[in-house]
Amino acid sequence: IAQARDVAERFREDEIAKVREDITAERDRAQANIQRERDAAIEDLRREFAGLAIVAAERVIGRSLDESAHHELIDQVLEEGSDIGSRN
Repeated sequence: IAQARDVAERFREDEIAKVREDITAERDRAQANIQRERDAAIEDLRREFAGLAIVAAERVIGRSLDESAHHELIDQVLEEGSDIGSRN
């Protein structure tokens, strides 16, 4: 009877160890999935924010520049570009 009790106790301990390993592995998988989903959500938000910032900037620039100011800005950028090109 004592031997059967020892065998049963070892079996129980082995099963507990296996269950703990399974739980740990499942928790690790869940944490990895959560991290991947979090990273993907953050990346989506970054892309969305960048798009909104571009749209907002286009609207601000489009409304704040009249046609002559717009041409002036283009000429200035072209001039700066040619200055940079002549330095190289």
